[in-house]
Amino acid sequence: MRAGYPLTVSGSIGAIRTRLPESWECLSTCPFQGWVLQVEPGLHGVQLGAGYATLMAEKRHNKRFLADVYVGYGVKGIVVRTWGDSPLGPDDQTLAGAEFSFTVTRVNFSLGTLRRISGRSDRDWAVTYGMGWGF
Repeated sequence: MRAGYPLTVSGSIGAIRTRLPESWECLSTCPFQGWVLQVEPGLHGVQLGAGYATLMAEKRHNKRFLADVYVGYGVKGIVVRTWGDSPLGPDDQTLAGAEFSFTVTRVNFSLGTLRRISGRSDRDWAVTYGMGWGF
């Protein structure tokens, strides 16, 4: 869950593709790094992202899921499609750019930049930002 600009309020789901050495038991925290994919529908649009992330986390009993993320960061390319009364202006714009995310004990901060690739607006560039819970 995240509050930010331009989606206002959003929720996301994502996956990180990582592989640890077989010799690591990961009884507590382990370092994970790899490619990440994420989709984030929000009140005023949807964001799709792909990039690379590094994090320190614990695994759940089911080894495919993480229990707790203690610290992490990632960079991803994003595409945003707006709708409704988006704070970016006219409806139905598509923007693309990059976003940096940083997480400490599941509190996530993000900052990015977008360039309009379709739709009409007075501005071609926008800055994204947000704060939420999760990685």
